[in-house]
Amino acid sequence: MACAAPGTSVRAAQVSIAASCNQPSWPDAVASTSRGRPVSVAKVLVAGEDRASLELIQAHLDPLGYDVCAATNGNLALDMAESGTFDLLILDVHMPLYGGQEVLQILRTRLMFHTIKIIALTADTRWALRAEMRRSGVDSYLIKPISLAELDQEIARLLMINMHPLSPAA
Repeated sequence: MACAAPGTSVRAAQVSIAASCNQPSWPDAVASTSRGRPVSVAKVLVAGEDRASLELIQAHLDPLGYDVCAATNGNLALDMAESGTFDLLILDVHMPLYGGQEVLQILRTRLMFHTIKIIALTADTRWALRAEMRRSGVDSYLIKPISLAELDQEIARLLMINMHPLSPAA
């Protein structure tokens, strides 16, 4: 699991996390699917303060063929996501340093030319928060506790839109 240790500088954490994430060559960066699952590398950043949840999501996604990295706070998530190398960000709405909503707004402003798909995770069931997140540019919104099957469906849906233009039928 690529998590920053408490007291670790953001730059040191980035170096540590980057070293644990595979850096695919260009042909490997495009995911193809088999039954809706990736068979090649798509880069996913999971951001949240709960290490157990981060580890669970990573343990679930790794065997499915995703290259998964983790950030334990909003500041680190911002730094990592701004690299432009991630296809998907799974973002906890409530995190230290920068909350998920703040991370989302900053990323949408700074990454205007890189379309990173974002799934927001929260235990907050208020419709007002859901509407605010949608206005801020979240692509999907899941309520905790999440179903891993539902997470799989959302990831496949978002990455197919982002990485696979519809091809005409033969």
